[in-house]
Amino acid sequence: AQRQEAQAQARAAEREVLRRRGAEEDLLAQSEHADAVAKEELRRMSADLARAVDAKVVLERDVGGAREQRAALQKDGQRLEAELQAVTHDLKRKTAAAGDAEARCARQARELSAAHDEHTAAVAEKDADIAALQTDLRAAKSVARAAQHTLEQREAALARAEEQSSAVQD
Repeated sequence: AQRQEAQAQARAAEREVLRRRGAEEDLLAQSEHADAVAKEELRRMSADLARAVDAKVVLERDVGGAREQRAALQKDGQRLEAELQAVTHDLKRKTAAAGDAEARCARQARELSAAHDEHTAAVAEKDADIAALQTDLRAAKSVARAAQHTLEQREAALARAEEQSSAVQD
């Protein structure tokens, strides 16, 4: 009877050992799966961050180009303003000389004035473009900061998961 009792206890102990091994294997498999999911999420977040940084660089380059175009348009506007002033002065001088000369100068003044107005409008449009690009740049920086924050959180979570996995394996 003692022998049968000892055998029954041995079988019960063996079942408990097998149950614990199964539970440890299940826990290890769950931990490995969680690690794989976290690493994939980390990889996706890193790719998103890289895309956001690339978009920021492109926007910064576009802002620089728009500023250069604006500066060129302003320079053209100043040149046209100087030409308009010169033609206006010429018009006043020639008014006394002849009616034909007066009409010709007036026409030139109107054309230069229209060209000046067009360039002034183009400068205003470039100012609006720059403002829009700066808004986009601020938004891209905000997205990049949020992505960096999320990435840091995911890296910390992955480190904790790896520590837990190591603890379980030990």
